[in-house]
Parts: sequence; C-alpha cells; structure tokens
Amino acid sequence: RGVTATAVSLRGTADSSVVAGDDPSGKTRSKIRLGEHVADVAAFLDEVLLTNTETGQDGVVVVAHSFGGPVAMELLRTRRELVRGLALLCSVPPTGNVAMTWRTVRRSPPLAWLITRGFALKTAASSTSDARALFFDADDPTEDDVARYVEGFARNSRASLDLRDFQRHLPGRFARPDGRADFVVLPNADASDASSEDTSSSLSSATAAVPPRFVLGATRDAIVDRRAVEETAAFLDVDPVFVDAPHDVMLGSRWRVALDALETWLARAVVATSSSKQAHGDPRERGPRDDTLLGLEPCPGAPRDGVAL
Repeated sequence: RGVTATAVSLRGTADSSVVAGDDPSGKTRSKIRLGEHVADVAAFLDEVLLTNTETGQDGVVVVAHSFGGPVAMELLRTRRELVRGLALLCSVPPTGNVAMTWRTVRRSPPLAWLITRGFALKTAASSTSDARALFFDADDPTEDDVARYVEGFARNSRASLDLRDFQRHLPGRFARPDGRADFVVLPNADASDASSEDTSSSLSSATAAVPPRFVLGATRDAIVDRRAVEETAAFLDVDPVFVDAPHDVMLGSRWRVALDALETWLARAVVATSSSKQAHGDPRERGPRDDTLLGLEPCPGAPRDGVAL
C-alpha cells in the first residue's frame, strides 16, 4: 500500500538481549527501565531508519500497542522531531495500569486474578487458555496460532519491565489539570497551569509542531478498559476510536478492523497534512510517498505480526 513498515524488537523482547548499559561487565539482567526502551527507539530512528533516504526523512508514524504506548508517548515528549504521527492501540494509559487494575478488581475479581496471574505469574507465557482469555476471542485465532504466540510470550518473558521505575517515569506526570499532556499543548497556549514537577523538560520540544495523534480502543479488551482508552485520548487531546475486537487487535481474523481505522486516520490526518504542507512549500514534509510506520509491541509474542498494521 506504499507504506514502509518496520518492527522494532525492544530490549528484552523477541530474543533481544538485556545488557546493563551502565554495567561495564556487560552482564544481562532481568529488569528493563522505561527510559531504556525510549532511548533504544530514538537511537534506532537516529542511526538506522532516518539515515535511509527512502524512508522517514521527515520522521515516522509510530504505532504502539499495549505497554508500547508509554514508550511512544515518552518518545513524543522527548524527541518530537522524530515523530510524524503517533497511533496508540489498546495502550496502557499515561498514568499506568494501577487505577485500571483496581477498576477490574471491583468489576470482576476473577478477571483481575486472570490478569494478575497472566502477567505477574507469567501464565500467559505457558497457558494457551490464559493467553486466549487475556488477548484473544474464545474461538479466534486458531489453537495452533495461540500456541505459536504463547511460545513467543515465553521467549519474551525472560526479562520484564522494572515496574517501580515504570510507575515513576510514566508520561502521565506531565498532565495538566485538564488531563491533557503539556507537550501536546500548542506552544502559545498558557502553560502556567501545568502540574508536572518537571514541566521545562517536556515543553522543551515545543519548537516542533505537535504531530497528529490517534487513540484506538477495543470494545472486548479484557485488559485495557474504556476509561483507560478515554484517559489516553484526553491526554493526547484527541477523540478515541473504538473497534469491535479483543486486546490484540492486530491478530486473529478481525485484524483488518483495526487496520481500516488506522489507515483512515493515516489518510486524513497524516497524508493529508503532509500533502497540504508540500503544496505550501514546507520543506519538512515530502508528501505521502515517504510515509513510514514504526511498530512498538513490547507485549510478548507478536511484534512482527503487530507491525502488519
């Protein structure tokens, strides 16, 4: 369809090693910090993708799913010039999963226990029934496909996010009182009511225009509920889009539903904006032929399937 798509295997996923960058011995470890994933993606864009004259000279459209969402939001905050557009699919909200988890506990204790054992006890990396209940529909994908994904989950479970670090460095700390991120507010907007303890660092990227944003949720998502999707959309100052699908919207027979929603947004918000700027001589935009998608999917099992979006 004329769009170059690239999947990134984040540190500690898809058999990528987990090397302690601050450890001269190069020893591997079992915990990964959010900032390391953000830095890895930025380095990839700087050193690999954006050096290719045929892809992404003017930034890329970053597509992130689930726990990839906070990575993408932090990339937008810290390296906005790299991001031509940002699409979040069933993303963990900017304040993390704590409030979302407590809502699930109150709404459905059995589901809360399923999520806890699936992630904390990593049963989703060994049990096809738990993986199916968390990520998929009851009858789709096939058992063979789910078993294949679970094998990927197991490979990716050798390392995990440092959850204490994750909670301390979530993008939600840059939310204004109205729920919007201070880094998506136009530079000439009144930033005096920003609630961050480190507002200056997030506003430092305000010299670059705020790129188009897209937030998609799934009506049958067992993990990320509607309120979490709405929180993410409010944070990025957009209206959310919901599709009839489970959490892993990029897998199973209904993957095209999410794809259609994403393509519609790309055509209207990204390509149309690029074409308009090109027509007005904006040297930063070269039109739709340069569109590049970068997929971030740290949830185990299907980073390359996910990038099919």
